[in-house]
Amino acid sequence: SATGPRPPSRRLRSVFDLCKVGLESLAPSFLVPRLDGRELADIYFKTEEYAPAIAEYINANELAPHDEIILIKLGNSYKLNGNNEKALQTYQKVLDLNANNEDALFNMGLIFAEQSKIKEAKEKFEKIIELNPNYTYAYYALAMSFETENELNKAIFNYEKFIELSNEDAVNESIKEKINYLKIKLQQ
Repeated sequence: SATGPRPPSRRLRSVFDLCKVGLESLAPSFLVPRLDGRELADIYFKTEEYAPAIAEYINANELAPHDEIILIKLGNSYKLNGNNEKALQTYQKVLDLNANNEDALFNMGLIFAEQSKIKEAKEKFEKIIELNPNYTYAYYALAMSFETENELNKAIFNYEKFIELSNEDAVNESIKEKINYLKIKLQQ
């Protein structure tokens, strides 16, 4: 007996799986939005479902292997899913395509800083500043790296540069407090 369309036989991970299975049987094709792999990956990413986002970005990357944006998003997904090594490998692929990709450099620098590879982190942040002297958060990250190594004058300089370029008043206030703290620490 025909009682209407049957639901998909496999269990759905989320509502977004409806875009991939079963939806065609529920509505005429002209009503079903078609999402390419990148769009679907972006949806997964925005909903913090990083494992399926990774799978979709990999698929999208196979169709567009030189798309730096897809690779950056894939790297970000790996990072947020806890796989820093895969993230670094993916960001390196971006740099192989474009050695001056600021997003790849910045994200690699953040991972290196997180791994206490401060020299490598500073190299990435300094390269970004060389490429784009207005990349505000590169100064902040570089300042934090200098602070970690107790190079307080360099940290203060970069925090001040961040404030000069930033228009985020709330953040700037906390950075000013940090600068004052570091100046007092230098006098001790």
